[in-house]
Amino acid sequence: WSNLPELRFENARGKGHQEISLTYDPSGTLAYQVNPAHFSRVTHLSLYFPSNFGDETTRIYYIGLRGEFLGEVKSKIVIATYESKPQLKDHKVDDFLKGNHEIQ
Repeated sequence: WSNLPELRFENARGKGHQEISLTYDPSGTLAYQVNPAHFSRVTHLSLYFPSNFGDETTRIYYIGLRGEFLGEVKSKIVIATYESKPQLKDHKVDDFLKGNHEIQ
């Protein structure tokens, strides 16, 4: 699963973005390709290994990830209204703010 920072075993629903059938590889040289469309702009990545190759214990020694760092992703949406021709009557201000004031 990608981009689900709050993902836990109890709230994982359905299938992940991509499932890969692992091949027994004692030398650890196999590389698995993923579908780039499912993993663009990933900020969180969760991997789940439901079984292994018959052992009681699953040992993962190395997971290598390749890709390009695209910089910090803004996590907040900005909602703004822009005016092509602002009208003073639409923006009431106090009398204190009217006129010339010098800032020192």
